[in-house]
Amino acid sequence: MRQAQKLVRFLTIASLSVLLSSCSAFGFLFERLPWLTGWQTSKYFDLNDAQEARIEGVAEGAKQWLVTEGFPALITDLELAQQAWHKDPSAARISKLFGVLEFHTDKALGVLAPTVAPAMMSLEESNLTHFAQYMDEKKSDWFESLASEEEKEDLRVERLERWFGDLNDDQVSIVREHVSLIPNELAIRRENTDHWVGSLIYHIQQNDQYAVQLWIASPSVWWTTEYTELRELNRMQITVVLQNLVPTLSPKQQKRASDEVADWVETLEDVVEV
Repeated sequence: MRQAQKLVRFLTIASLSVLLSSCSAFGFLFERLPWLTGWQTSKYFDLNDAQEARIEGVAEGAKQWLVTEGFPALITDLELAQQAWHKDPSAARISKLFGVLEFHTDKALGVLAPTVAPAMMSLEESNLTHFAQYMDEKKSDWFESLASEEEKEDLRVERLERWFGDLNDDQVSIVREHVSLIPNELAIRRENTDHWVGSLIYHIQQNDQYAVQLWIASPSVWWTTEYTELRELNRMQITVVLQNLVPTLSPKQQKRASDEVADWVETLEDVVEV
């Protein structure tokens, strides 16, 4: 129950989680749920008591939509995806699951953005300075896997193993064969983060609430062209990895993926019942 309560509290301000979404070194959508549970607004903006109270007020209102509409719809689609995986454990089914998660995340951001944007307009210069410094300091941690091709491959293997369980040597070789470090990838990700953070700060300073709302609802609007192209290349890499890896999965590994989705559903059901 305590985990469910934490999930409610932080997911009710999920639209602000886009502060991290462009910094995901891999972007596996199925990691987004646990990733959000540890999110804390004050960590990014160093909020004072009054600001925290306002955010909590926004969260309480957003909670009603998530609990009554957002999460129940997501639960239904996750259960359908799990059933489809049981019938046909294929790379196409995983791609479909990614699409389901992306659709519901985008929908939640769009619904919550009009409520969250006014609260963000109350951020002061000290909050924005703290935010910029925090993001700058964190870039090294977020992109450490891009220091070399081997480290990027290791991260891919690690995240796939969270999903399927331990991979055997042949399966690890499949991942390494189809993963590569894209030229200037580290620099492109750093520049995109700077651009994205700078866009938010600029529009708050300009008192442009519409732009801030768009920044929350459609974060990709503020991505650089180079990052957008890079993201697509990385998506193509993982598509090829899955096409070659999934046919080699053992029944145990297939069940591990199904159990992972079942855990999400159980957590969300606990939230809805709170």
